[in-house]
Amino acid sequence: MENTNYNCDIETGVCSPNTSEQTAIEIQEKENHQKLKITYYYDALCGWCYGFTDAFKEFKEAHKEDIDFEVVSGGLFLGARVGKINDVAPYIKQGAYKSVEQTTGVLFGKPFLDKVLGEGNILLDSLPPAIALSVIKEHHPEKSVEFAELLLLAGFKEGIDLTNFKEYEPYVAKIGFDVALFNTLVTQEAAKNAALKDFASFAEKQLGGMPTLLIEHKNKKGVLSNGYTNYNELEKRLEYFINQQ
Repeated sequence: MENTNYNCDIETGVCSPNTSEQTAIEIQEKENHQKLKITYYYDALCGWCYGFTDAFKEFKEAHKEDIDFEVVSGGLFLGARVGKINDVAPYIKQGAYKSVEQTTGVLFGKPFLDKVLGEGNILLDSLPPAIALSVIKEHHPEKSVEFAELLLLAGFKEGIDLTNFKEYEPYVAKIGFDVALFNTLVTQEAAKNAALKDFASFAEKQLGGMPTLLIEHKNKKGVLSNGYTNYNELEKRLEYFINQQ
């Protein structure tokens, strides 16, 4: 005779087959179908993150069905590093941007080269764009990665001043978020605190630089990339991560 276990409800006295084994199977099946998650640590003022935009966009498009993506601001220019671009980051004008272009194929925009580097008066401060991103993450999360990429294009291609929230309005409208609401939310302490929490998260991970992709699935975590990585290499590393589970 087949050995069947029964559970009896202590209140009703009703006994029924034990479903714990079935439940365990259902849990396992749910875990097996759980989507991978990738966290993108970036900064709106990170030149290599700008150079990473095409590769990352291609990777996201290829995996929009099987990977959940989120973005965290790392905080590249904070504290004593906040200042005018040619003062606190002279290496950019001295040729660092050309290295990004040569390695990635992504070109910096003429407004950035002429206005931002040429005049050198725009302030580098990672807090304002991180505040803006935190608002979108909280109130329009499905567009947060897209918005982060728009901020990179805004700064490094179109040369806007990312310390001026008014200049964000076309990009806020582009993702379908209410501009008036955005202008209100970026002035609130909650948005600033969320941005600071992002910075703390990056610091705690001790990743060393950006762009960085952290990957996790079930109980396994890993670093998919740390620094610029092209699309084909990302795919190879993803396949390796999956096969190691």
